[in-house]
Amino acid sequence: MASGKYLQSAVFIDDNIYNQATAKPDAGDIEIRQPKPVMQAGEMEKLPLANKAATTVPSEQANRPFRTKDLVGSFAEYGIVCALYEPERDFSTDKESTIFNLCQTADLVILDWDFHEDGVRGTKPKALIEKLIESGNSVAPHHVRLIAIYTNTPSLHMIASSLFDNLEKAG
Repeated sequence: MASGKYLQSAVFIDDNIYNQATAKPDAGDIEIRQPKPVMQAGEMEKLPLANKAATTVPSEQANRPFRTKDLVGSFAEYGIVCALYEPERDFSTDKESTIFNLCQTADLVILDWDFHEDGVRGTKPKALIEKLIESGNSVAPHHVRLIAIYTNTPSLHMIASSLFDNLEKAG
């Protein structure tokens, strides 16, 4: 596996990693939400911020279970250390923030596109990616970092377009 030769560390960032009652990673099964409906051009920016709950499918329709233990274990099989991080609501992405510092040192950053009911706008991931690129260009221009975005929104072209537009505006 080519990534195993390069990658040493990964960070998995999601707003639903920890069990809210125990504040520990869920050891049991976590239901995976069904994909959201495909959106047309221009619809992404029109969505209200609190649309996440409205587009989540009831648990009886959930896909196969997902366990954070399996995620960390699958990276460990290749000798890659994987950290789990669940940011607080309204977290900062500036260069002094915890999430920025964590992502700046990781070889692989895996980001949820939809943090804390942001809808499909990707406000926080776009801001974080922008700052990581800015920092990388000035601090370590030859360091390569892989950033993976995952989502249950099938409108991948919309997400890519939104991200590229944001990066283009940022220069």
